[in-house]
Amino acid sequence: MINNHDHDATDHDPFQPLYSPESDVELMILVSRLAAEEIPSQTSNDHFGSLYIGPQIAHFNRKTVFVPASEFQRAQHVLTDFLQRQYPVRDAANAFPLTLWQKVRTIAEFLLFGWMVPQPPVTPPPFSFSLQWQATPACFVVTCSGPLTGAGMCDAGNALLSHPQWHKGHHVIFDHRHLDFSATSPNDVAQIRHFHHMHEEQIGNGWSVFVIDEEQSDRWHALWAQGDAITSTNRTFVVSRLDDAFSWLVQHGSGMK
Repeated sequence: MINNHDHDATDHDPFQPLYSPESDVELMILVSRLAAEEIPSQTSNDHFGSLYIGPQIAHFNRKTVFVPASEFQRAQHVLTDFLQRQYPVRDAANAFPLTLWQKVRTIAEFLLFGWMVPQPPVTPPPFSFSLQWQATPACFVVTCSGPLTGAGMCDAGNALLSHPQWHKGHHVIFDHRHLDFSATSPNDVAQIRHFHHMHEEQIGNGWSVFVIDEEQSDRWHALWAQGDAITSTNRTFVVSRLDDAFSWLVQHGSGMK
């Protein structure tokens, strides 16, 4: 233990630990402040000569300031004033620094129990569509994605019938490979059927070729098997590939009906 003051400790006035400065500069200033108030002080390093190495070596090598028990209360006032002047504002992030063990524990708890935190529900993308006119064979390609809804298909139908190149009896390829039929209700199907009945004269008797993934084929057929057929004059065909839809129209869909 190193004596930093002219006064020596006695048996009836033992020294007590006051503070462990963060750096040698802080240690020097604090000792000077205590000396200015005529408070004896000593410094020691309990870990001096230890074999600790690595990231924590600075922590283990920090020195501790000791003051006599009789001067401890006055020394605390000096220390409080010293710290307030040195750190006038301590943000919340640095108010309670975590030890290495606390950091490891926090990370471990997050990895172990983080999956239990409720996650916000994933909102599926809304129904969307695009129209494309195909000159050879003469047809429209309506590409749809998202959950199949009656309102969405009616919007696609209105956009198709209002297209400048639309004429009664045009063939249409409905690319439904990216549609989700899992949430489609009978009311959605009824709404689509009603739209078709209301615009039957404008639609005409062209072919409607549906491109459906094989994995969704059974679900699609089950939906359209509900209720009556869309119309007695409607002609439909189902394939699993877009190229097959074009090839089929070239062979069977020549001309507008």
